[in-house]
Amino acid sequence: MSSPPDRLPGMIKYVEAHPDDAFPRYGLAMEYAKRGELATADEQFSELRRRHPEYLAAYFHHGMLLLRLERKADARRAWEEGIRLATAKGDTHAKSELEAVLADLGP
Repeated sequence: MSSPPDRLPGMIKYVEAHPDDAFPRYGLAMEYAKRGELATADEQFSELRRRHPEYLAAYFHHGMLLLRLERKADARRAWEEGIRLATAKGDTHAKSELEAVLADLGP
């Protein structure tokens, strides 16, 4: 049985061709995280948040990645920023998810 094709090169090409499209960069960051390439995933999430600060899903997943990198204070900041954004957007579901992970983080 053959292994599935590597999606990463195509994803990188697409993001390079469409740098202002939020979803492909989000997908690329998630792919890097799934592969365990955490520093590169962090770079992609940071760039996503810089280019698209309104992209709410990035805050939850970037925070989770930052925890994997043992950067608890940075994860806390990402989630707090996400809560402010969710509140401003009126997205109560995203806000409650972010508040839950933040509460689980503890002091």
